[in-house]
Order: sequence, then C-alpha cells, then structure tokens
Amino acid sequence: MFEFQKDFTFNEVYEWITEYYNFFLNPRTTINDILSKNKEQKTRQFLFYFFVYAATFIFLSVETSLTAGIKPAILNLFYIFPIALIFCLVSRFFGKKYVGGTLAYVIIFHLIAIPIINILTAIFFTSENYTYYFIQNIFSAISSIYMFLFFGYAIEQKFGKATFITLTNFLIINLIVLCFLRINFDPYSQSSGGTDLIYQEYSYLIKPLKSKELIPTYRTINIYNDKISTDFLLQEVISGKEASGSTKNNPKFIFNLEENIRYIEEATTKLVFNRNKEIAGLWLNYLKEVQRETNYKVKDIFELEDLKPTKMFSKEIDGNKLIYYYKKIDYQKMLDIQVQLKRYNNSTIENHNKCIYPSELCNSILVFPGNFLNNQISKLLGEKATEELKFQFDELE
Repeated sequence: MFEFQKDFTFNEVYEWITEYYNFFLNPRTTINDILSKNKEQKTRQFLFYFFVYAATFIFLSVETSLTAGIKPAILNLFYIFPIALIFCLVSRFFGKKYVGGTLAYVIIFHLIAIPIINILTAIFFTSENYTYYFIQNIFSAISSIYMFLFFGYAIEQKFGKATFITLTNFLIINLIVLCFLRINFDPYSQSSGGTDLIYQEYSYLIKPLKSKELIPTYRTINIYNDKISTDFLLQEVISGKEASGSTKNNPKFIFNLEENIRYIEEATTKLVFNRNKEIAGLWLNYLKEVQRETNYKVKDIFELEDLKPTKMFSKEIDGNKLIYYYKKIDYQKMLDIQVQLKRYNNSTIENHNKCIYPSELCNSILVFPGNFLNNQISKLLGEKATEELKFQFDELE
C-alpha cells in the first residue's frame, strides 16, 4: 500500500527548502537528486512545493481561505501543459531517458518560480509601490529566459549535446510561434494591464469620463428686455487651445458632467487601491468645481453690477433691447486640480510601461526568429500590415 508519509523526517523539509535556490544554480543535479528518490519521498516533495505554490495565490486574492489559493493555483498549472508538451516532445526526439527529467524540470521550475513572482506581486499590491512590480517583471523575464536557455543543460551532462537540445527546443518553439502568426488572421487584441491591477483599476475609473479636459473660462450674460440669462464658454486651457466662442454644446457638456460625477461616486465604492481612491476623490472635487461654475446664474441687476462684467454690445431689435456682457472666470483652482490629475495619469502610464518593459523585451528575444521570419514572409507575399485594435487610455493632453 502506498503511504506518502512513510519514513518522513523533518530534515526533508530543510532539504526541500534548500533546493529552491539549488535548482537555479544547478538544475540538472537537483532534478537527478529528486528523480533518484523513492515514490513516497518524491510525492512528499512535490506536495510541499505545490502547497507553497498554492499558498502564494492567497496573497493575490481578496479572500483568505485555502480554496482561494488552490483554485487559481490549479488553473495556473494548466498554462504549463503546452510548454511541457513541447519540451517533452523535443527531449523524446533525443531519447526516451530525457522525458522524465524534462517533465520534472518544467513542473519544478513552475512551482518554484511562480511563488516568488506571486510574493513580489502581493508586495506590490500591498505597498502600491511600482518598484516591486518592476522587480517582479525583471525576475519574470530572467526566469523565462533561464527556463528556455538552460533546458538542455538541465537534462544532459555533455555540453555539446545539451547546447544542441536547447537550440532545437528554441527553434521548435519559434516554428510554432511562426505557424500561429501565419494562421492568426484576426487582428483584434485587447490589451490588459497584466498583473498591474492598479493600472487596470485606474483605467476602469477614468475611461468612461467624457469632456473631462474642458473647463468654463468665460461667463456670458445676456439681458433681453430686462430678462437675464447666463451661459459660459468652454476651453481646454491645459493644452493651450482657444475658447470655442460658442455655447451650443453647453447642454451636452452639463449632461456629461452630471454623468461623470455620478459615475465617479459609484466607481469609488468599488476601488481597492488607496492611490486610486485618492485620485478618485480629486476627480470628484474637480468635477464638482466645474459644475459649480457651470451652474452659476446671475439673479438680478444688482448681482450683475457686483460681478463687474465687460459690456460687449447693446442693441435694439424691433423695439426689444439686448445687452451682452462677458466676464472671465477665475479658473485657476480648476486648472491646478487638472494639472494634478494629468500628472497622476501620466505617471501611472509611465510607471506601468516602464515596469512591463523587461517582460516585453524578454518575449521579443525569445520569439525573435519567429517574428522575423513572419515579417519576411509577409513582405515576400506583399501582405499589408493590419493595425491592431487596442483599448487605449484617453490622454488628458
């Protein structure tokens, strides 16, 4: 009868922990040591690695139960099946003896590397400091390159043959990438923030906002037969654009403004990250300041005199007297808040792009031959490049 706890000693736990870094220093020796153990010992070691691996997923979830970690951990394991299959097929070509070591290499690598990535990601979520996300992406990039480039050396002792196995695997991967690129006729691609949930949450917060750059800069007052009406002119001050000189879009602007305020108030209750909650509060202050100015109405002639507007013209039409005034609005407060909002927007985009660069560079290196061949084939066939469809940030500029 199989009993995985048979002859268990706590010294094994120490050995399992030390093999976390031994694996990266000398993967072949570590794999050989694991494969040389009996069935019970191997089962215990893999279970230990899996539970550590699964436990780190709890840190990425709002739940704290064990199932909150095991479920995504198991789902994540499915992602390694295509890689494991390719690696095993390549190693099987060189000999049946390599298959067990290859499978162990891919699984152990995944069980060891992913917890480190998860912990760095959890620290990023907790601290909301993009430095940790940058470190996580650097580690992810190095791990990916390591897994592919050191594959042959992990299962074969002879340097020449190990190099040949690695290069063969590298070429097979790129041939598969090339085949996928040739059959991938749908140009649609939705960009996500990856594991950058701060970026995703911020995108969710601001993308629905409409006409957010416009602010009222001039107030117009019309007196028609002693009846006073007040309106405003909109301008994108932060980008240096001139005021439109028209008030025809003001009702739509007021409607969008009310919708923006309602949306921010609802979205704020769903936000998780403090930095986004703070910027949501600033957005609300900004939109309400704009609304205060757009809602302002001159009530009577005495208030008009206190306002001290500039008289633009006065004329009579069929016995009806029309007087037109204008007054510059003090929009400095709105502009100051808008500058802060734009600074946060740009810094969030810059932080996100800077942090994911190592991973993007790694992917470019690993599939460079496949992409290069695809481009050359496209040129030979005279294919026109199709622009990808992306969900982009609404720039505040």
